[in-house]
Amino acid sequence: MFAPNKLINSIDNYFLTTYSLEFSELRNEGTLLNPSLKFYDFSLTNHDKSFFISKELELGLFFQPLNLFQPLGINTLKIKDGNLKSFDTFTKSSLHGNFINLNKEISLSFQNFKVKNSFSSIEINGEIFGDINRSLSGQLNFNHQDNLSTIAVEIDNGSYRFALNLHSFEWFGLVPNFSLSFTDNLTFSLNAIGEITREKSNIQGSFNSESFNFNSLKIKKNKGSFNFQSQKKIGIIKLTEFLNPITDEEHPVQINFEEKTIQIPKLFFSPQSFQLDKYSFSNLVIENLFLSLSKNTPQYSGSIIDLDLNKLYFEEILNLSGNFSGYGADIKFLIDSKNSLLRNNDGAFIPISIFGNGNYKPSGIKVDLQILHEVSKIDLIIQNNQEIENQISFELFGSNLSKELINFSIANSFAEINNYLNESLEIGNKNSFYLKYLPSYKTSQSVFNAKILSNDSRIILNQEVDMYFQDLLIEINNNNIFLFAPTGMLNNFTYNNLYSNLNLKNEKVSFITSHHINSQINTISLGNSQERLKLPSMMAINKGNFDLKEFKLQNAISVQTNNFLLPVFETNDLKLKNGSIYIVNLERMYGVIPSVFMNQNIPIIINGSNILKNYNLNFFTNLNFEPGKHLPNIPYLKIDGSENFKINLSINKNAKTVLNINSDLKNLELKSPLKLLIKNKSLSLPTKIIIQDFSNPSIQIINQRIDINLRNFNEFTGYISLGKKLPEEFNYFKASTGLNVYIYSQSMTSEELSVLLKSNDQSGPVNLNKFAFSFDNVEFFENNFLNVSGLLNFKKSNTSGEIFGNELNLNFRTDKTGFTRLELTNSKISNLEFVNSKQNTFENVINSRLIIKNSSINKIKIKEFDAYIVNGNKEFSINNIKLDSNLISISPFNDQSNAYFSINKNVPLYKLKGNFLIKDSKKIPLIKDFADFSYFNGSINLQWKDLSTLSYIEGETDFILKDLFLNYSSSNTLAFNLLGVLNLRNILGKVANLDLSIDEFTSTQLSRVEGNFLFSEKKLRLSAPLFVETNTAKMKWMGQINKNYKNSLDELDLNLDLRIRFGENLPWYAAILGGLPAIAGSAVINEIFEEDINELTNYQYEVLGTISNPKLRRINLNKE
Repeated sequence: MFAPNKLINSIDNYFLTTYSLEFSELRNEGTLLNPSLKFYDFSLTNHDKSFFISKELELGLFFQPLNLFQPLGINTLKIKDGNLKSFDTFTKSSLHGNFINLNKEISLSFQNFKVKNSFSSIEINGEIFGDINRSLSGQLNFNHQDNLSTIAVEIDNGSYRFALNLHSFEWFGLVPNFSLSFTDNLTFSLNAIGEITREKSNIQGSFNSESFNFNSLKIKKNKGSFNFQSQKKIGIIKLTEFLNPITDEEHPVQINFEEKTIQIPKLFFSPQSFQLDKYSFSNLVIENLFLSLSKNTPQYSGSIIDLDLNKLYFEEILNLSGNFSGYGADIKFLIDSKNSLLRNNDGAFIPISIFGNGNYKPSGIKVDLQILHEVSKIDLIIQNNQEIENQISFELFGSNLSKELINFSIANSFAEINNYLNESLEIGNKNSFYLKYLPSYKTSQSVFNAKILSNDSRIILNQEVDMYFQDLLIEINNNNIFLFAPTGMLNNFTYNNLYSNLNLKNEKVSFITSHHINSQINTISLGNSQERLKLPSMMAINKGNFDLKEFKLQNAISVQTNNFLLPVFETNDLKLKNGSIYIVNLERMYGVIPSVFMNQNIPIIINGSNILKNYNLNFFTNLNFEPGKHLPNIPYLKIDGSENFKINLSINKNAKTVLNINSDLKNLELKSPLKLLIKNKSLSLPTKIIIQDFSNPSIQIINQRIDINLRNFNEFTGYISLGKKLPEEFNYFKASTGLNVYIYSQSMTSEELSVLLKSNDQSGPVNLNKFAFSFDNVEFFENNFLNVSGLLNFKKSNTSGEIFGNELNLNFRTDKTGFTRLELTNSKISNLEFVNSKQNTFENVINSRLIIKNSSINKIKIKEFDAYIVNGNKEFSINNIKLDSNLISISPFNDQSNAYFSINKNVPLYKLKGNFLIKDSKKIPLIKDFADFSYFNGSINLQWKDLSTLSYIEGETDFILKDLFLNYSSSNTLAFNLLGVLNLRNILGKVANLDLSIDEFTSTQLSRVEGNFLFSEKKLRLSAPLFVETNTAKMKWMGQINKNYKNSLDELDLNLDLRIRFGENLPWYAAILGGLPAIAGSAVINEIFEEDINELTNYQYEVLGTISNPKLRRINLNKE
């Protein structure tokens, strides 16, 4: 018998060079060429580690000496109570070639054979035996994880039948020498039954696999059913009911075994089925995939219906379509997608069209794409970087790109660039763009270069920095963003040649700009108004840097100004010369501009802060100025002299522009009819003038004598306080509408009041709202009032006011019709001279009611006075007169009538009606100049045209008059002639031929007059006897006086009863009238007539003729 030990040593030394065989016993039950080796306690070790042991191992071998490449074969393998840790070590051992072959006649038997790997173990039992080509049968059972899986095969005369029932397990791990490493971790279950013959085949079953990885490809869990059928050389595979379908169930896969081709009508690669880690796609649908394996190198082609790519430069490209073909690893493809989408990292989409072509080889890839979006176009080239192996480069050319599309075109790994472009840069929709990108697994090693050309853009770094670019070139690399713009604006300031660099690592921006600012367009807003200040032409250079982290700006600006004319007055311009200005950190401004104004060299000093955010600019200078020559005429004020003024113009972005002017006015003389405004030249009067908001100017003037604040100078709204600062009690003037005036003076004269009243009349369209005043002493036409104050309110609907003082209380109100109600109470007016003053004429329109209570005017103590006074163009009247005083009282006839006095100015025609009681006319103003009497009580209802000529008198009067004193030398009017007739003046002159110019006849006192006159159109009739008593006689008149053709009283038709009073100086009156001798003295007359003087002196006369030429005829000369 053949000794097997040498054979085993040869196999161990030659075929299993890294393994060591050990066994307790070895038997050979075969022949020399066909040995059958049976091992007991068999052990196979590798590097002193046992990985296969078996209690019994039978191995049937056969030798093929004529087969030099496979001289050794196996026909029997029986394992009993064996244990294999893994086929992995065994299959990967260093075998010297494939020298072992399985025989066609084979016998396999396993009993309690356990196979273990790092994850699981399985026990195999069963046997398979027979001839593979003729007849073979058997079954293997697999116990694993409480599952029993089986494989049953049967071969009979060219018919191969099998049945598989494999539960979930890593089945490929049981196949020795299986080189597909991706299957090592493939776990699947399989149920199948089928038959294979040369003419046809039929296999059907189901499949269920867990997820597993194949390099960068992850195949996800799936399950479904399959059916394979073949007829001769053509076969089809239909996959149905798959959890995640990979083919179309309606169109099965076709296989041509003769031509070795495979056709797949539709192949799906969805995210639910597959996932790629690098340059992955999330969805792929291929139609008409054709695969040819007829040659050693496979050929293929197909159409891509839908392809979604992830992170192939863009975050995601959706809905790609096109065609491809390949030979081995060389692939060519054509892209034709009209309805694709680009998605960025934020999830936003842009609709695009993509066209292009490319090829892939093991040596590299190159893709030329054209991406269209509206009017935008991008040419994208993707290819291998020739300098660095296995590195892809991206090169992009774009035109008419929007900011959104540019952001899409920048790699996500450069998020800080995108953030800056998104947050700080505003560009238009027609930009040119170039980009070259060499990605790397380490972003720091990636190379990124880009250029953007925009013709309308803007950068807002923060609220303080706002830059506009007409044309802008942006260059970007890994660490920097460079900007160049030939023209633009920086915070409303134009510039030329901007150069800027943003360092993305330290987030600092450095820049330099030059500015040429034309005076025609160089303006600055005057605060929060719409008015703008024109500035001179300037040249400026701006250098600095901006820290984006801290939002901190550091820069310096040098500005050179050109000559410039700024109009101030119509005849004077401010001539600005070349100046220098420096701006630091856009925060502080310093500078000096030489200038000439009014033939004076005045340097203007500039100081500013918060230049960008809320700029505050101040311009300082000093100017010698003559206000009287240049300021408009100011009522009741004349200014002489010149003075130095300190001027500060303050311009603020969010506040009103303010012009401050300060001076002590020491060299100015103020002349005025108002004493409170007069200032001598040597007197210092520190004054501050503030003008705000030149578009709608307001003005403040403040010193010890003047406090003026006009909120709107054009409309004259605000307040004016003359004499002193506005008192606190009138602080509401500061917010009141219209113009509000307050005047204070220690003393005020009639002349000063006249000036104020005159200037008030000439105020024009000024909307006077309130007028208040306070005077310590007022002298008004010889009236002195102390502590006089008042407040007048002027409104559209009415005007009202109150005036108070010591013994002065006046209030009034005027409504919208012009009617005025005046009420004087508890007051004392010593002199009414102002009533006769030139200012008081009948030219002013008056419609008023005057009420006086408990007051005195001159010597008249008025308990109550009430009357309506109206003065129009045609008539003056005093109506509804009610007067109750110590000297004069006026009342109506009855409750149904009223007392009045009126003058028709056109005729003129005078009317007077009422009951009148007058005492001591010398104490009554107005009356005292026309009559002198001590008492009058009567009713009057008269009208006349000219009282002096007694013309056009109509009406009636009934009165009693006492102590009327007539001074004939003062007047020669017809009215006095009439009184002379009634007083015997003309009678005595005519009868006795006396000289009436002697003192005895120049005046007469009528001690009592009582009468009742009726004036008609043609005459004056004495309705009752007229009794006249003088200091020498008593008279009783009866009759009438007729009117002439001029309607004047003229022709006398009177009867007179005369009764003479003998007195010390008049005894000879009676002698003349009674026929006594002229030589009789008074003693004689007194002695004769002292018993009954009335009887002795009673005479009767007829009085005829005219008033100017009366004729007296005695009727009875006998003593009665």
